[in-house]
Amino acid sequence: MVFRFLLAFSVVLLVLPTASGQLLLDEQFDGNAVDTSVFTFSSTGDESFFGRTQLNSPALSAFTGFPEVSNGTLKLRLQTFNPFGSAAGNLFLGDEIRTREIFAPTSNAGVRYEIRSRFVDDASNPLSPGLVGGMFTFGLDSMFPAVFQRDEIDIELLSNFAQDGVLTNVFDDQGFTSGGNVEGILLANYDATDFNDYRIDLETDVIRFFVNDVLIREEFATLAIEPQDFRLNINAPDASFGLAFDDSLQPTADPNLNEIFIFEVDSLVISRINSVPEPGAGSLLLGWGLMLLGRRRRNS
Repeated sequence: MVFRFLLAFSVVLLVLPTASGQLLLDEQFDGNAVDTSVFTFSSTGDESFFGRTQLNSPALSAFTGFPEVSNGTLKLRLQTFNPFGSAAGNLFLGDEIRTREIFAPTSNAGVRYEIRSRFVDDASNPLSPGLVGGMFTFGLDSMFPAVFQRDEIDIELLSNFAQDGVLTNVFDDQGFTSGGNVEGILLANYDATDFNDYRIDLETDVIRFFVNDVLIREEFATLAIEPQDFRLNINAPDASFGLAFDDSLQPTADPNLNEIFIFEVDSLVISRINSVPEPGAGSLLLGWGLMLLGRRRRNS
């Protein structure tokens, strides 16, 4: 797997906003529990495992409870003790929520995903290396002959690089052995333990990634545009995910030694956007040239 790192300022010459349209989901996590009319959870099959992490699920026999919602945020937990049989001492236990509704762009309307989130790093929950905070779309492509091909668009926070930047990835009709089309983005004055605004604009011909309203990546080649839900989770990957793995983080078989790490989400907003071409730097320069030409003509 090849990871390509880009400087965020190399792309900020592009015009950023796209006209917003219909609001599809506005979740501010202002209640005291996960809204199960809006969100669902992992099953107990293969999809419930991320590297060294098993996703917590109400379908498990000793379900440890839904993620906490309090003080206006969702608190997704990664626990070092997993109580489920042979998983104890071998696997972490992570939280994930998924939208019940699925979303897809059309020829004249894209989909915008906006997330405000952070890793918690304080005295009661110090941040550990080896964690991934995931914000991503996901859809299995059942119409294809190969089993378990999927579309997926990711923004991932890596605690190993909490002050450096984010990881972005796109899978288009690819299986689970594929590394996808991945890019790591270096960001100036960034800290994943602060609340930041993350955004994905998905249109039929382009995917755009933003951090704090700054465009950090445009993807035109790998386009995951089939119907997908949206997911938020925290997990601890294995050594195959080298950038995110850290051997010092290990699960425990002793419940008294359980440590809890938190990926906190302040809001998730999903909306339709009008698919209007956004001019790049060349178009901007052309506009300036025409403006200056008009001034000269008026002054002559």
